[in-house]
Amino acid sequence: MSGHGAPDGKTPAEQSLEEPKYEPIITLKRQFVESVEQYEPGGFHPINLGDTIGGRYEVFEKLGCGGYATVWLCADKTEKETKWCAVKVMASAQSSEEFPELRITRLLDGVDLSGSHIQLPSDHFWIEGPNGRHLCFVLPVLCPSIAEAIDESVGFQKEVLCQAAEGLQFLHRRGICHGDFRPANILPQLPDLGVVTKEFMREIIGESKTEAVRPLKQSDAHRAPKQLVQADQIKVRPSDQIAIIDFGVHFKVSESPEATQIPAHYAPPEAWLGIEIGPSLDIWSLACTILEVRTQGQMFFSREDLAMAESYEIRLGALPEPYNPVCKKRIQESPGSTMEVTEEGEPVSCSTEDLAEAMDEELEDEDYDEIFKVMAGKERKVWRYRRNSLDVRDRRQEQERVAYKVPEDEVPVLADLLRRSFRYEISERLDLDGILNHEWLVQRATEEASH
Repeated sequence: MSGHGAPDGKTPAEQSLEEPKYEPIITLKRQFVESVEQYEPGGFHPINLGDTIGGRYEVFEKLGCGGYATVWLCADKTEKETKWCAVKVMASAQSSEEFPELRITRLLDGVDLSGSHIQLPSDHFWIEGPNGRHLCFVLPVLCPSIAEAIDESVGFQKEVLCQAAEGLQFLHRRGICHGDFRPANILPQLPDLGVVTKEFMREIIGESKTEAVRPLKQSDAHRAPKQLVQADQIKVRPSDQIAIIDFGVHFKVSESPEATQIPAHYAPPEAWLGIEIGPSLDIWSLACTILEVRTQGQMFFSREDLAMAESYEIRLGALPEPYNPVCKKRIQESPGSTMEVTEEGEPVSCSTEDLAEAMDEELEDEDYDEIFKVMAGKERKVWRYRRNSLDVRDRRQEQERVAYKVPEDEVPVLADLLRRSFRYEISERLDLDGILNHEWLVQRATEEASH
């Protein structure tokens, strides 16, 4: 989930260094449970299974959590038949009338979103609690990220990626950039399950995994729930319709930010360096998403500034003007930087000779003679569902590790899309129309999309 600070302006890492208020949670998987220390003023609202949120939504299971919100599977008590929804409850410190999801809702007020693949909250409300005032959003229940689609047919993958591109077109034509467009924020919709009773939903989702919260001081007991709940997912195969979510860092094209919030390996160099942040950011990250969904590979890697510069240069060649001097200055001014100043015109990450050698090494022991074909066609080890197993959250137990490779006749076509998308000069890259009309996506009509 995107965030904009943490309780009292502290990051989760900073919070973890403070004196603990609760005993550690030890039986739940850390990646699927929030930090218990965030149950404090400015932090999370304490929610227990069976609670009613906003006088209407009965809490059934936890669907997700992050540094800034918890997300709950709820039954709408105002409906005669059980109607399911997701309720996202923001930490108090992030809750304001200027929250990004509220801003984009106002921007698109009166706009018909049907067929746009854009998923905004259907409603929002506020609740008061021991840790402050919390903004809550009501959303449909969705499947996990399309990053899981490696187990689906190529036709399915292309269909959902086409919808993702169409969703970006919808936003860009209205002067809006998503700003954090990546697989984690592109979710398949659930298939139509008809009326699902609470008993059947429990059968689908499985038993809740919980652990008691143990405050170190009784004075903090009212700030936390009785138990923490491990996030889970509804274990059904997705439909072939997507929803683009999380507009926490969206911006108007006419009011671009000074810096990006997307992970660096999804950002084009002009956005990563803060030179130009606009629609090209979303389009570049769409190309990254296409590669990741189709192959589970990533075009670029990032750990820190020098590694990101090296990533661009090994894949695409030396960073040219205007990126080169800006990148060198950024790295040299980074705290603790030991980077030596290279001559004007030299690559950022190393000498011209060393870069040529590194680029050649990328092709060693590969079946292809250029990097885009390597990225499209190399064999990778991927996690795939065992037959009849749909438990995404326990996937290391429920899936098997297998070798996976894109079919040989598809490699040059996918490589061409990548080659024409990942270029330093913005004007030379495929735009959204170019991606949607590229042979690789157009071919989806002839491929089996059922799953």
